[in-house]
Amino acid sequence: MNSSDYATVQDALVRMVVPMRREFGVAVDVPRMRVDIGYARFIVAQALASRSQALRDSAEYATLSVEQKK
Repeated sequence: MNSSDYATVQDALVRMVVPMRREFGVAVDVPRMRVDIGYARFIVAQALASRSQALRDSAEYATLSVEQKK
């Protein structure tokens, strides 16, 4: 993953912070998501179950971007 791709994924994750707090009461730790894959999967799974289309879109984008770079 080049730096531009990484920045785009980071942006998607950051856009999830406030909606996750509002809907689920979860304080998302973006730096932790970079190093703890279990935590990242938990957050993304919750986001994918959201009522908010924007939150689901951000989670899907982050997931697809990471999967495509493997």
